[in-house]
Amino acid sequence: MRGSWLLRYVRLLTWYTEARLSYLLSHTLAETIRLVWIGLAVFVGLLCLSAALVLAIKPLIGPPLALLLAGFFWLLVASASVFFLGPYLHKRFQTGRHLYRMTLARAGLRLLEKNLNAPPAAAAPGFLGLLGPFLSRWLSRWLMRKFQQFLRKMIPL
Repeated sequence: MRGSWLLRYVRLLTWYTEARLSYLLSHTLAETIRLVWIGLAVFVGLLCLSAALVLAIKPLIGPPLALLLAGFFWLLVASASVFFLGPYLHKRFQTGRHLYRMTLARAGLRLLEKNLNAPPAAAAPGFLGLLGPFLSRWLSRWLMRKFQQFLRKMIPL
């Protein structure tokens, strides 16, 4: 029974780790794209406003007014991006789904940890009682070998 709990624990731990990494990656990617877009919009807006100010000194009316309107448009895009682009990107990269999976896996880990820390039941008498420690050692070594093989496949050195 404890072997199956250990397998569940390892499975939930890998699910939690995968969900945590997915959440961090999608959250970081969404925030980076949002900040780059807002920075670009502010840069273009300030560039146009600066060009409009320089051209406004000249007696020409047409080009400075056009650049001024373009600058205000880009500043409007930047201010709208602050409010609307973040939620759109978080929805697009499914950060909420990853956070939910991470929360479920964490709850399952806590439940299994509570069960694993419970006092052990009485050892089975007879033949199974003698083979219990041997089987548990063999299972732990086998699981460790499989986990190491999995890590070698996932992260080649």
